[in-house]
Amino acid sequence: MKFIRKEQLLHNLLLVDGVGRSGKVMLAEILTCLERVQKQEYHEFLEYIPLAYKYGKIEKDMAVSILRTQVDTELYNGMIGRKINARPTDYTSIYKYHSPEVYLERQVLMDGPIVSERVKEENPIYMCWCHDLIQKSEVVFEAFEDKAKIVYINRRPIDIIYEWNQKGFGDRVGADPTEMQYLVEHEGSVVPELAIGWEDEYLAMNPFERVVKMIHTSFKRNYESLVCADKNRVMIVDFENLVTEPMLVIDVLSEFLDSRPKSMMKNVLERENCPRILDEEVFFNRKNEIMNLISKDNVRYLNELEYYYSEISKIK
Repeated sequence: MKFIRKEQLLHNLLLVDGVGRSGKVMLAEILTCLERVQKQEYHEFLEYIPLAYKYGKIEKDMAVSILRTQVDTELYNGMIGRKINARPTDYTSIYKYHSPEVYLERQVLMDGPIVSERVKEENPIYMCWCHDLIQKSEVVFEAFEDKAKIVYINRRPIDIIYEWNQKGFGDRVGADPTEMQYLVEHEGSVVPELAIGWEDEYLAMNPFERVVKMIHTSFKRNYESLVCADKNRVMIVDFENLVTEPMLVIDVLSEFLDSRPKSMMKNVLERENCPRILDEEVFFNRKNEIMNLISKDNVRYLNELEYYYSEISKIK
């Protein structure tokens, strides 16, 4: 028996990817100001099904079928204004979107097969953001082929480490039931999936060192995948370039997605504080603080992180 879904409602899938706290939500909000790009969404299955496939926990036919069926379901719901998020503070809320009336008006449109005709006519770009999807994207491109594109945002690791520590990720993973990481068992304890291969080291580290090594692992895996990625399907954006020279980056994104900026782009950029001047004193203060919180043995991870960040920036 083989599971299959041949007919797809989806025409265009845009995935905004990167390490957590790298600026994906801001980038996604800016991308909504390109023609045909829908409001930003987040769907856990887009991360968990590829994760299961990466580790051989699910067969390819089932993984591909779930991805195709679920994305079509979510696109269908969006096209008829079903299950729209109205929680004001959520990133995926219609009230964070520049034109919430688009989704409110869809609530009174007809459902059923006619939605397929609307998708063909409007040719929407359905957009979701993810965490570190590039390192497990094989099955995603298997499922959606040339319908899928990834925009990966690359940010200085010092700032990501600082923000992870502010969120307490070195303590919360595996202990806080509201922290939704996939965990693996190791000798009676649990560690995050990011710690596979260095479980004992993870358990012996202090919380701040765990944050540094987890981010190091993400950067390393993502770099190794980005080097081999199809450049027609994957584009890399540096956070620092996006916030300091947004229009230059938007021009390249527009070409990559074959979609022109809309009139509200200026307003959304202002709301996202772009362009801005990055305070280098803040950066160096954060770096010094981090250096004082980790052992000398773990300083090498910071140096390697800077290498991966720099090398990812060079990939064209």
